[in-house]
Amino acid sequence: MNLASLEYFSQVIFTNIQKSYPPKTDIHCSFHKRKHFQSGNRDWVGIFKVGWQTTKEYYTWVSVSRGMENNVLFKAYYLPKDDEYYQFCYVDQNGEVRGVSIPFQFIEDEEEIVLVTTQEHLRTIENLEKGNIDLKERLNRQHFVPRLEQEEIQAPTSLTCPMCNKMFSNVRRQVFEDHVMCHTLDN
Repeated sequence: MNLASLEYFSQVIFTNIQKSYPPKTDIHCSFHKRKHFQSGNRDWVGIFKVGWQTTKEYYTWVSVSRGMENNVLFKAYYLPKDDEYYQFCYVDQNGEVRGVSIPFQFIEDEEEIVLVTTQEHLRTIENLEKGNIDLKERLNRQHFVPRLEQEEIQAPTSLTCPMCNKMFSNVRRQVFEDHVMCHTLDN
């Protein structure tokens, strides 16, 4: 992963991302491009295992076609068959990552899995949080911290929408960011 490309991660916002998707089912992936972002004719969305380092580490990918610019369809046959954590990444025609989704899994029945592997999931989440903290520290050393992340670091328990004062748990950061993005779309 190129640290210089981190500033572009918020150019495309993934919407309605589920915590899990059933295996052997087509997946519709929706996203919103910020108004100043210009898409190219070779842009694509890939599914990457969490922890990826370069855009060559995709599991599968789909081209962003002109007719369906705000969503893509991943066919079930090409999706991962394990229960690892994955995320969608929007990659522009220059190979730069312009958007990254929250992590998700491909599992059959989430309630059954949570009952059986609660401790394993907690360890995985703790590892993801540690990875996020490490990434924020690296970004701080590079003198780049997006405004929302800066506020998140200073407000460890909750986030408040600056437009309507609605409060969100810090754990639901992606929902908070999508909520704030909706306000900016209304303007």
